[in-house]
Amino acid sequence: MPADVVGIAVERAAEAGFGKLSLAWRRGCPSGSQPGVLVAVEGVDGSGVTTISRVLVEALARLGLRSVYTKEPTRGPVGELIRSELRRGDVDAKLLALLFAADRIWHLTRKPDLPGVGVLGALSQGYVVVSDRYKYTSLAYQGRAAGRDWVWNINKYAPPAHVLVYISVDPDTALERVRKRGGVHEAYHDPERLKANLNAYESLIADLRRRPEYGPGQKPGSWTALLRERGIQTECLYPTPPAYPAIIVVDNRGALEDAAAQALVGLARALVDMGFVVTGNPARLNSKLSLMSG
Repeated sequence: MPADVVGIAVERAAEAGFGKLSLAWRRGCPSGSQPGVLVAVEGVDGSGVTTISRVLVEALARLGLRSVYTKEPTRGPVGELIRSELRRGDVDAKLLALLFAADRIWHLTRKPDLPGVGVLGALSQGYVVVSDRYKYTSLAYQGRAAGRDWVWNINKYAPPAHVLVYISVDPDTALERVRKRGGVHEAYHDPERLKANLNAYESLIADLRRRPEYGPGQKPGSWTALLRERGIQTECLYPTPPAYPAIIVVDNRGALEDAAAQALVGLARALVDMGFVVTGNPARLNSKLSLMSG
């Protein structure tokens, strides 16, 4: 990643009025509690998910927020089994979906290198957790072959992301990037599978726009059980309104610095509009901007 990409993104965020950010008091939280925010960065292989995720973590830190990077599949025991299966080539969608769901629970509750242990631990300590892939990858990838409803069901204990940043590319660009980066070839690098997964992602994003996972008038799902185990109140971590996840679409067919700036500015706007973050330059903000783009 070019060294100036983060700096350019931060400069453009400042120009848009987001030069300094801090967590805002959240209604429904007990006194002294200030939970963080879960950001899922998604997209097909070759879209730039890992690069954009890492840019966001460093840029958010420069803007004043405590942020931490994490990734799925993890390097935990189930995550390593997933990587082995992906290298085999003849993937079984239902097997992979179950493995990813198991790894996700470990990620949320037991991953030792996150502050407070696991994603939920980091959230309880006020971090913006940027996850390089989350359950939406399973819904797009394995949901296409195993059935999205079934994949939703086995992931019912994974809470929604507050914000989903979807990195949009065309199939040819994604395939060319996969070829250039080299490394281990995995099943989802196959051209036909990649194109099918791109279509599945776009369908998923459209569905989440029409019906968010959780919002006003909706009952929270089984994922509240994991929150209760950590002593996290649902109405504190996920007050309504707004609805979750907010969706930001980033076009990464061109220069990386442009996509990184899009992602950072879009995320900052989303967090401010949702009431989770306040900016140090409120007078410079433009009128309310839509969370949806693309």
